Amino acid sequence: MEHISKMLQSFEGKNLNVVINDDETSLHIFNWPEFVEKHDELIGQLKGMSEEQMGDFLSTNSSHLMAIYDYFMDDDCIEKVENKEWMPIGVLGLSHPVDSFAEMGHAGILLLDLSADEENPQVVYFLDSEEQVIADSFGNLKITEQN
Repeated sequence: MEHISKMLQSFEGKNLNVVINDDETSLHIFNWPEFVEKHDELIGQLKGMSEEQMGDFLSTNSSHLMAIYDYFMDDDCIEKVENKEWMPIGVLGLSHPVDSFAEMGHAGILLLDLSADEENPQVVYFLDSEEQVIADSFGNLKITEQN
């Protein structure tokens, strides 16, 4: 799994395109374990708060994890991510630099299917509650850097 993290890291922060089903779309790669860690830190701050205080706090504080769950996944997808069967690696179709993942207009999310082969996982394309394996491995994706 570590080699996958290193490979993904080389794509983070770059303006990328990927070909999916013969269509080219923008791709923003991110570090999911880092998002989980930052989310856990945020949730840790809720300890000792009343429900009202939690609501107030969360109305002005959020995490990339929460936004990705809300805008890119359904309950079944979230369950697979939380059970560590799938790991999100990037979002598709955003036409701007990513400072927030709270985006209604997008083209889906890419995830690695860790359930069968954690060292060489297949790539899953997920959009509107539909999943599709689009590559046998991340290395088989057609990714280019935008100029």
